[in-house]
Amino acid sequence: MAEVSVGTSGLPRAGAGFGGGLDFARRRWRVGVHGAYWLPRRHELASLGQPGASVLLSLGTIRARGCGVPGGARVEVPMCLALELGGMRGVGSGLPINGAFTGLWSAVVASPGLLVRLSTRVALSLRADAALAITRPTFTVAPLGAVYQAPRASLALALGLELRLGPSR
Repeated sequence: MAEVSVGTSGLPRAGAGFGGGLDFARRRWRVGVHGAYWLPRRHELASLGQPGASVLLSLGTIRARGCGVPGGARVEVPMCLALELGGMRGVGSGLPINGAFTGLWSAVVASPGLLVRLSTRVALSLRADAALAITRPTFTVAPLGAVYQAPRASLALALGLELRLGPSR
């Protein structure tokens, strides 16, 4: 499966991401591993008395998920639960000392979705991800202290194309 996403996914504001993964599927369930990269977003520090200063934040993740899959032959409704781990990277800009830091991101993700078969081997997918963070990276800048902490909850929408291999179901 290959997909593009729009959402926050732990970063400062909505933006885009892309990813892909592999699932092992049967008629009523599926398990899989998926990876994603969320494009960098700038978090301005002007409100903290640092005009022109910012932190550029990005996120790379890997997710293990399991799904129950109600639905028929043409339309499926996967109801998934996943554990997501990743690295959130922040790079300072416009500061007296510009540094970089990568912090651990982890979350539990609930993902209801919709799969529509376009042919026996190709399906279009739409999914909503609601993530609840377990660990939230915090980025600090001396002497300001903490300038950004990943939020406790985030939302994203993903649109994808699934190629189905193996015997037809």
